[in-house]
Amino acid sequence: MRQFLLLLFLLTMLPSKVLAAIWINEISPSTDVEWIELYNEGSITENLTGWSLVDDNDLNDDITLNISIDPGQYFVATNSAKKSWLNNSGDIV
Repeated sequence: MRQFLLLLFLLTMLPSKVLAAIWINEISPSTDVEWIELYNEGSITENLTGWSLVDDNDLNDDITLNISIDPGQYFVATNSAKKSWLNNSGDIV
């Protein structure tokens, strides 16, 4: 019984596995080059290949990602084809 309790105690002390948690950290919609910053708050690398950053307009200027973000790291997405790709008044990402 004593060994079981010790094992149970040790298992509760181990860090739990936290999956990747990708956040939109910052958005800059009305600067010379507009950008969106993503942050991985999780504990594993997250592959964002195939994810899209979609804004709420009909201009077909969405961005499809082909990157991975390591734990605790940031990624800044810009639209190289169009400097001003986010609406400067009331866009939705």
